Amino acid sequence: MGLGAELPARAALFGPRADRSLSGGPLELAGKVYSKGLAIHSRTEMVYRLAEPFARFSAIAGIDDRVRPYGHVRLVIRGDDKVLFDAAVSGVDPPRPLDVDIGGVRRLSILVDFGEDLDLADHLDLCDARLVK
Repeated sequence: MGLGAELPARAALFGPRADRSLSGGPLELAGKVYSKGLAIHSRTEMVYRLAEPFARFSAIAGIDDRVRPYGHVRLVIRGDDKVLFDAAVSGVDPPRPLDVDIGGVRRLSILVDFGEDLDLADHLDLCDARLVK
């Protein structure tokens, strides 16, 4: 089986999900269940073209409770190819609020990459993720 045949299976298992965790249940960080947000596995980049101006991107970022204390990712948020946020997110750390200035940004990129231990339990949740005008 070649690489091309493996990609659809990887996308089905680890592709980004809206409003549910990568394991299929609700998004959950530190015992709190969230109805809205994004679940993203490491080695994933999501790019949004913003048709109208926004001031901020906000979310609660953390490794989903189902895989804690494992999981370690690097979260990088870019606006028009400029790094606006870059930090490690670990399953041993509490969830952290994000409030990123995206004023004037037309192309917003959310990159979740390997941290320590390659892709083991790399289930990042961005709960209550929103663009704020």
